[in-house]
Order: sequence, then structure tokens, then C-alpha cells
Amino acid sequence: YDIDPVAGAQGNLVNINGANFTSDADVRFYNGTVLLIPAKVFFINSTLIQALVPLPSGPSVGKISVEVGGQNAVSTEDFTFLEPPTVTDANPNPANIG
Repeated sequence: YDIDPVAGAQGNLVNINGANFTSDADVRFYNGTVLLIPAKVFFINSTLIQALVPLPSGPSVGKISVEVGGQNAVSTEDFTFLEPPTVTDANPNPANIG
């Protein structure tokens, strides 16, 4: 199956295109080791599911695993976990309310 995009931060959605998906699909992200991080899955139809990128233990690259009805498949492409953006300053500081 194909994944799009191939990189994202926690909370981003990843489209997983394939065949024979069901509403009980289980998606897990490899975090660069053997650890599989479970993801929340949204069933769209039998050829498309979406997975919410989980919180990794740090930046890493790995495959995405999909299990449906006891059958398991692993993505051909690697997925890259990206660091979420951080706010280090706001201007003006402090801002006026109102």
C-alpha cells in the first residue's frame, strides 16, 4: 500500500491507500526500532484509511504496519516523524487584550 504524506508530526493525518480495508483496521508506526506505536484509525472506504500520527519517542524513520482480519502488511515507503513546531517568542509581549 501507499502512504501520503511520507513525513509528519504528531497529530497529522496520513492517508493509507490500498485494498480490502475494513473499519477494524489496526495501524502501527515503527519508530526506527522494533517498537510499534499504535495509531488512531479513521475508516474512509475499502481502499482508503487515515491514521493519526502518534507521539514518537523522538525523531525517527520507520515503516507503517496495517493489520486487517489477521492479515498484516508493511508500507513499502518509510515514514519520517517530524518534530512539532515550537513557539519561542511572541511579539508584542505582552499583547493587549480587547
